[in-house]
Amino acid sequence: MKTDNPYAPPTTESSVNDPGSTSPPSLTAIARGTFLAWEKLRLVYIGVLSAIVFLMASLNYSAGLSAQFRFFEKCIVGAVIANLCYFAGPVLETYVTWLGYRGRGLRIVLFVFGTLFSSILAFGLLAGELLPGMD
Repeated sequence: MKTDNPYAPPTTESSVNDPGSTSPPSLTAIARGTFLAWEKLRLVYIGVLSAIVFLMASLNYSAGLSAQFRFFEKCIVGAVIANLCYFAGPVLETYVTWLGYRGRGLRIVLFVFGTLFSSILAFGLLAGELLPGMD
């Protein structure tokens, strides 16, 4: 039984399975498709951030053992932060799509700006180990 209550929570039933349905897709259907699409982009994201880390690690190669340990410790913390930043993309896209926006460029814009933001964070986090006096 469907109610017309505007304060009712969003539906979690999938309307994708009913080809004759004219109702908009459910939040679950939107989220599933969005998160699966973003998982394909995760490889590109990891590749970009890995390139930055390897570049910074090569600059840190001649540092002492203690500096290298701090560097790799920051890499681990940065990897956790990068995954949290990445998760914001599909969540935001799911929410905007659920609100009714159906543009094709939303995912690309979110991905590009999110990757740039994460790259700047990674570079800044690791640069502190390479610049003297930044401890």
